[in-house]
Amino acid sequence: MNEDLKNRLILILGILAIIFFLSTIHSCLGAKRQRHLVNQERASRMTLEEEKLSFTKEIPELKQALAKIREEFNQEKIQHQLTVDKLNQLISENKTLKEDLEKTKRLKEKLEEDLKESLLKETAEVAQEK
Repeated sequence: MNEDLKNRLILILGILAIIFFLSTIHSCLGAKRQRHLVNQERASRMTLEEEKLSFTKEIPELKQALAKIREEFNQEKIQHQLTVDKLNQLISENKTLKEDLEKTKRLKEKLEEDLKESLLKETAEVAQEK
């Protein structure tokens, strides 16, 4: 029985040793996976930090470009307003000239009628004198 007990104890200890060995291997594999994940996260953080620094460096340049574009836009806006004002002035002058032309046409027609009437009167007077 003593021998039987020894064999059982050796069997149990062997099984426990195998279980502990397998759990140690599993634990090592888990640690390796965790280390790999940590390295991936560290690499992604470094990449993001580099991008952030790159964007931070670009911000002043972009602000300067924006200020330049705004200034150009304001100049274009002023030029546009001047052009619109000049166009409105030309339209007003054109309207005035059209009105003056109409007045001149009516005056011309009236003068032509007066001239015809006076010519008719003159010819009628000349014909009566004869």
